[in-house]
Amino acid sequence: MEFYKVKQEADQIRIDRPKKSWFLVANELITEKEAISEGIVELLEKHANKVNINKFSTHWFFGCRWED
Repeated sequence: MEFYKVKQEADQIRIDRPKKSWFLVANELITEKEAISEGIVELLEKHANKVNINKFSTHWFFGCRWED
């Protein structure tokens, strides 16, 4: 499954959107579907790398998705 993995230098960047605000966390995984629905694809292309990780190799912790 394709995810956007937030870069280290993008840690704690705030993104204000109408639905909700986002704080990027270093190494957080965000799906492309989440990015499209929130309208943050352009920002993630700048502040994150696309990675391919099995969805069963991830977990949620404090509201963020992480790689196992």
